Amino acid sequence: MWFAFEDRDLIAHAPTRSPLHRQQVVLHEFGHLILDDNIKTLHVETSLALIPNVDRSAIHHVLHRRSFTDPGELAAELLADRLATRIMQGTQRLASEHLAFAEVFG
Repeated sequence: MWFAFEDRDLIAHAPTRSPLHRQQVVLHEFGHLILDDNIKTLHVETSLALIPNVDRSAIHHVLHRRSFTDPGELAAELLADRLATRIMQGTQRLASEHLAFAEVFG
């Protein structure tokens, strides 16, 4: 889930079964962020239930997935696939520099 605040963006996700799955989930949300996607804005009360320690006025909007038949979801997933491919290619080409998703995003 992508939380867009006035001064920063936050991507949160449920635990995943593998690092590769986590990478795809995060890259999918990056896809929305890069595409400036406005799929669905959650009600502020719902957002506060998810992140209760955040000031209500700080929440700009929160986006979440509806379905993969939505054009915005498909575009974000396609971009995520392309980003993942570039990360893997970069890692293979420049393995000596240890360019890896986990080192950048934990």
